[in-house]
Amino acid sequence: MKWTKVDLTQYLEKHEFVFDAVLNEEVTNDEVYRETVEPIVPIIFERTKA
Repeated sequence: MKWTKVDLTQYLEKHEFVFDAVLNEEVTNDEVYRETVEPIVPIIFERTKA
């Protein structure tokens, strides 16, 4: 995306992203849960008074 600075010069913002996992459109909700949520559930319970 191009942006314009106050002095009217154009510049591009560069963003880098790191992904823990990439899932395709064929995965089920169960697979998404197992890959993304399930690993952090024990951590949540260890660090809170749940």
